[in-house]
Amino acid sequence: RPKAEKGFAWSAGGQAEERAPAAAAAVVGGGRGAEPAGMAVQAAHLEADAFLVCLNHALSTEKEEVMGLCIGEVDTSRIVHIHSVIILRRSDKRKDRVEISPEQLSAASTEAERLAELTGRPMRVVGWYHSHPHITVWPSHVDVRTQAMYQMMDQGFVGLIFSCFIEDKNTKTGRVLYT
Repeated sequence: RPKAEKGFAWSAGGQAEERAPAAAAAVVGGGRGAEPAGMAVQAAHLEADAFLVCLNHALSTEKEEVMGLCIGEVDTSRIVHIHSVIILRRSDKRKDRVEISPEQLSAASTEAERLAELTGRPMRVVGWYHSHPHITVWPSHVDVRTQAMYQMMDQGFVGLIFSCFIEDKNTKTGRVLYT
């Protein structure tokens, strides 16, 4: 698979910046491997093609939230590298709720194993993303509870939010925010 020309990195403080692959690799600072036990994630790096899939998915509907799972690896510097994402079908009928079924999580784990064999890298499900159409980019109490549940099982599990269909009241221009 061709290497993406650009990626996006998030620091522990939530700041996003666009990076060239060489700069993103420099952030890693060490070899890639399993995440040290009991240590929190310091940053997340989202490959450009994975970012575009998330963004396009978030922009696919303004009527309800959408979600997916992130596949990648956590390096020894506690940086999550997201290489691929899987779009999930909605199972919760409430427009402001999304959930991951056990079957979808199992299928994503199988896909991560396939990618690990293909690339020779330790791929796994490393997080989830979802959209917030017409509302703030900040996590809701439900998002915080969901993230806490996943982090109890895996401290390296990250959550991304794409806030879309937001209109700047002064300029009347649309914005997309992500955290």
